[in-house]
Amino acid sequence: MSRLATVVNVLLFIAGVPCLALGVFQMLTGSPGEAGAALTAGLVLLLASTIDRFESLKGWGVEATTRKLDDKIHEADKLLKRIQSLAELTSGALIKLYAGMGRMGVAPTAKESHVLSRSVRMALSEVGTSDVDVRRTLRPWAAIQAFDLAGKLLQPLQGRFNDIRHERRRAAELVERAHGHDSPEYREAHQAVLDVDTFMERFRHLHQWPLEEVPRMLVAMVAEAPGFPSDERLALMATIESWRPELEHLIAHHDFQHPERWYEELKVIL
Repeated sequence: MSRLATVVNVLLFIAGVPCLALGVFQMLTGSPGEAGAALTAGLVLLLASTIDRFESLKGWGVEATTRKLDDKIHEADKLLKRIQSLAELTSGALIKLYAGMGRMGVAPTAKESHVLSRSVRMALSEVGTSDVDVRRTLRPWAAIQAFDLAGKLLQPLQGRFNDIRHERRRAAELVERAHGHDSPEYREAHQAVLDVDTFMERFRHLHQWPLEEVPRMLVAMVAEAPGFPSDERLALMATIESWRPELEHLIAHHDFQHPERWYEELKVIL
């Protein structure tokens, strides 16, 4: 309560007590009309001096809801500040996106996007957004991080298959020269080339994987790679398995479990 309000309440109380005393005196001396007026005035002054302690006061056509109203105003002010913060966050992200559109390096780093995702999560939670809606909002971010990681982990496989494709095409050309285009040997060699080409097409569709299926699809890509040397296959499988807990955490919580590991791994995305 402010100092001025305290002084006013004290003055109202001081004025109310004599009025009540006068009313009682006049009742005792046989003046009911004057006593009623004095008692009413005294009671109103006393109640006015303590009105801030009541959530609701009804009487003589007067209704006070000061404390409840103050609480509502305070809540509205906090909500307005949170909405303002969310608007500033959204506006900043949009400005950065459109200002850099068409320029090199416009894509945010893993660290920048992660910081932004956490800010969005906090802002939405503060304005009362449900956990389900927060997750739905952050899902595209989580999916992009998972796809970027999948592409990075599969780079050794993709690079190896570029070599395998070149080797099989060269082998098919040699078989064609030796046995002819219609020979069984050439058809077998040509099919080997087609198998590699078909598998290579799968690299173009990583972004279409369902987020929840990324760990399984990564393992399947390595396991089903035709002609991939067994030692390289085992090494890549081990790397993918080491990332499984991180991917599962990302899928479950739409957040990084160990951010620094993600920042380092996704520092350069080709």
